[in-house]
Amino acid sequence: MKKIVFVFSYRDAPQQAQYILRDIGDNTWALEHYYDTDCRVLRYFNISTIPGQDEKDFEGALKVCEEFVKGSETVLYVEKPSFMFSEDDVDEMLSRF
Repeated sequence: MKKIVFVFSYRDAPQQAQYILRDIGDNTWALEHYYDTDCRVLRYFNISTIPGQDEKDFEGALKVCEEFVKGSETVLYVEKPSFMFSEDDVDEMLSRF
């Protein structure tokens, strides 16, 4: 995976987005694959709400997403989690990938 783009909502991702990691509630996130007119969930993740652990869980989820999302031009659109308050938080997370 070459590129991660954070969006406020999965609805903010472009119409042609193929992969989206989004919060579906109750600490559960889903990696979704969109193709043609269908969507399927590739993997569910449980992201803790405990400060510090949430960021570790989220980073782990992104690493797993790398295995599913392959290709030099592939973009993973990710809903911005609540613990990322600033652009610096986003930049710090992106620097790990």
